[in-house]
Amino acid sequence: MHLLPNRKRLMDTVKMIAYRAETSMAGILKSETIDMPAAAGCCRICMQQRQTFCLIQKIKF
Repeated sequence: MHLLPNRKRLMDTVKMIAYRAETSMAGILKSETIDMPAAAGCCRICMQQRQTFCLIQKIKF
């Protein structure tokens, strides 16, 4: 799929913001028992579950 330059720039910006948010949240979760990649994976799973929950709530109401 080929995006127009402005749309590509917007998509890249959104991806960058999402990555920075995930990295920040992973930094909070990181500890002696969990490393950064595992913490980032936990954040991704939580966000995916949150999106699914929000979608289900929209469908119910």
